[in-house]
Amino acid sequence: MTRADHRPLSFPGLMLAIAASFAVAMLSTAPALADSAAPAVSVRFDDLNLDSAAGVARLYQRLRVAAENMCGPRETTGSRLVSLDWQKCVATAVDHAVKAVDRPAVTAYHLARLHPTDAKQTAAVTDRR
Repeated sequence: MTRADHRPLSFPGLMLAIAASFAVAMLSTAPALADSAAPAVSVRFDDLNLDSAAGVARLYQRLRVAAENMCGPRETTGSRLVSLDWQKCVATAVDHAVKAVDRPAVTAYHLARLHPTDAKQTAAVTDRR
């Protein structure tokens, strides 16, 4: 994520942007919770090497777990069915967080997770070259 002057955000600034993204996602996908204070979640990744596939995967896992925890109960009350509101909340929160991280490798990993068939086709075409 960059500011208007096109300088990259500092690490604390990036953490704030990710936390704000989670809060915005929470408010936009869970209207019932909008009356209460929106939770903010900080996800640390200063210990990860985002130039490696393992580092990107680990960060994505952290973002996903933070979103899942922030979005509340997974199942619809009284059943074992996964709540559609919870699924939307998690998807939106992860999407906002990936955009806040603003790293091409993290974005590519996220898109591959959203569209696994497209990623496999792209890999097959790349392998043929």
